[in-house]
Amino acid sequence: MFHKTSLLTTLFLLCLAITVFGAWPKADNVVTPPGATLGWDNTNGYWRPLGSSFSDGALSTIDYEHHKIHEGRHFSSQRSFTLGSNGVASYVIQAPASSTDIFTHMLFMLDGSAITQFDLYEGSDLAPATTATAFNSNRNSAITAQTLIYSSANASGTTGTLLTSYKGGSATNQARSAGQSHATEELILKKDTQYHLKITSGSADNLVNVKILWYEQPK
Repeated sequence: MFHKTSLLTTLFLLCLAITVFGAWPKADNVVTPPGATLGWDNTNGYWRPLGSSFSDGALSTIDYEHHKIHEGRHFSSQRSFTLGSNGVASYVIQAPASSTDIFTHMLFMLDGSAITQFDLYEGSDLAPATTATAFNSNRNSAITAQTLIYSSANASGTTGTLLTSYKGGSATNQARSAGQSHATEELILKKDTQYHLKITSGSADNLVNVKILWYEQPK
């Protein structure tokens, strides 16, 4: 019974393959290193390895953020500057309009060489002043960011709702006691909403680095 069932199963799969593909795939169309996982390419009509290494046939995968880089929808904006004691720098981030199908997934990498406080607000209405340069992480792509970043803003206006706050660093021994805030969980920005990143220095000669990373995902 076992052998009869196995034979029927094999014949069924063979008939199914012939029905779907029109004919059994030719052996010379099976381009594969040893141990590779295959998938049928309907466009070209042959089997191909699924993202495998041709040296050892291992299945290769990348994380989603890395995939968005290849897709040309990953962006970054970076700036280094110095703040004095009680000095303040403000970033304004404008999420895409509600009329678009774009959602912004954002990460922040922030540090100061001395006492530094980072505050992120949602729903601010500050007047942006200076547009920050945003680069597409895929330098071969012509896609431009729909999310707008401004590296300065006028002080007047509503700050908004505080989402997160971090304070760290030291006034002395600065290189060893830097204030750092590196988010590992992405923030999906609310559409048609302004965000305010406020950076406050508690020490003189505070070297601050701001790196904003994001990808834009159609719904």
